[in-house]
Amino acid sequence: RIILLDGGRQVFCGTRDELESELKNGNVPENAVADLPLRTVSSHAAAKDGGAAGQGGKAVLRASGLCFSYGESPILRELSLELYEGEFLCVCGENGCGKTTLLRLLSGLEKPAAGRIELFGKKLLKYSQKELYTKTLKALWRDCELLFSEDSVEKELTEAAKLCGAKKADAVAFMSDLSLPPGRHPYDLSGGERQLLALSILLLEPPKLLLLDEPTVGMDARVKKLFFRRIRELCDGGMSVVCVTHDLDFASLCADRCALMSGGEIVCCEPTREFFDGNLYYRPHG
Repeated sequence: RIILLDGGRQVFCGTRDELESELKNGNVPENAVADLPLRTVSSHAAAKDGGAAGQGGKAVLRASGLCFSYGESPILRELSLELYEGEFLCVCGENGCGKTTLLRLLSGLEKPAAGRIELFGKKLLKYSQKELYTKTLKALWRDCELLFSEDSVEKELTEAAKLCGAKKADAVAFMSDLSLPPGRHPYDLSGGERQLLALSILLLEPPKLLLLDEPTVGMDARVKKLFFRRIRELCDGGMSVVCVTHDLDFASLCADRCALMSGGEIVCCEPTREFFDGNLYYRPHG
């Protein structure tokens, strides 16, 4: 059973399924569940059947036959992948299987030894850097601190808004919606809050394609839910996402499809529910 307290008063006592029902009906205050794990308070994945943006949609990214090596060590072996408009695709797999290398190829930071990548019907190599990295593609890497150059959260967002032509009001709205402390130095934020700030900087001008490398590392349940909400809003608006993660709870709730990498190949790619149903090794907690 779960007991929830709010302001010293018990507001709920029951099972997780009962909590889901009470949340849907608006009978439990949101602040009472702010720090609960995502799987306890979200039914997003339960409603999925592969996502409206699934394989019947418009392909925005096609990678075929990708090969890549570091020196004599092969990392990717004839890997192929498709991503659809508005789709959130999570790529899972053990350490060293090539997940981050795949993102680096998709972002244009590395070139494949063989194979081809197309974004929105155009070869990746045909894009100029300006065309690719302004509105087409953005990436959030694990060293997100490289995006910070100001001494407060507010300055980071307002300066980023100026650079991309967004309104200052949009930056203020981001801080409020994502509960970021405006006067705090970015390096005084928690690891999860830094990721959230970096994401906010990138999404002041949302791209068509967003690449995420282990975005939830260091995030507590509250920050993860804010992150989850913002990403889903943008996917519903047509943005597509490829996310590399070990966070299976996050993948099970956010993703339309999940892919499993092993030995430099994608060995399985299925709608989220099918991916986790009956999977004895890769499965979320709870």
